[in-house]
Amino acid sequence: MNLSSGKYSSFGWADEPIGPLRVVNLHFLADCNGFNGDLCPLICAKLRRIQMNRQQRTNLIEFQPRAFNNGTVEYINNQWVFFDDETDEAALVEEFIHQEVEVLRNNKWCKGFLLDSVCIQTGNEQLYLQDQEVIRIRKQLIYSFERLLDELNNEAFIQFINTLNSLNFSIYDCIYCYNHLTFLDNENGKSGVNFLILDNEEFICSVQHHFNYHEKQNDRFEITMNNGKRAVIERIS
Repeated sequence: MNLSSGKYSSFGWADEPIGPLRVVNLHFLADCNGFNGDLCPLICAKLRRIQMNRQQRTNLIEFQPRAFNNGTVEYINNQWVFFDDETDEAALVEEFIHQEVEVLRNNKWCKGFLLDSVCIQTGNEQLYLQDQEVIRIRKQLIYSFERLLDELNNEAFIQFINTLNSLNFSIYDCIYCYNHLTFLDNENGKSGVNFLILDNEEFICSVQHHFNYHEKQNDRFEITMNNGKRAVIERIS
């Protein structure tokens, strides 16, 4: 493959969206003898930028308000049961297998993933649940909303979420999402409107996301709350 020709389409070099990230080994790129000497730094800089953008997205999602269901676990009738502090509802712990879970040990949250109904993988260590232990389970985003966030370029993504947060909404408050982007192909660009409803238990918020993705990428978010407050943000790139 001759990258010196300037044809990067096979790598998908579009800066955004960076949804499911296409991984390219930086060491492989640096060691390849077939590249033009001036091209490797450009490629590495591009990959570093993509990695930085992905890290920005991850950090913003990581620290969203109301991202967890908090509660305790109890061992009842040979089964582990999770009791939600907010709703007082009970659910079998095994329903959350493979989800992100944090357990409170020595006044510190230890993050990991639930391997089975009793074991949490935290890095290279495995922790086992204890009766009456405090845990929190990360909420799952609505799949269509998660896909929509992946479609946004980095600037639109950050501006949209920061605006929601400034209005005291979290992405985890989304209770409905119609993502029209999933029904469109890329051949002639994309345009249309997506619809969102968010509920933070104090206010309701509706979002109309007008998008026009052709030579330029235009995202316009029209946000309306049930108290009459409105916000409009637009990003063209």
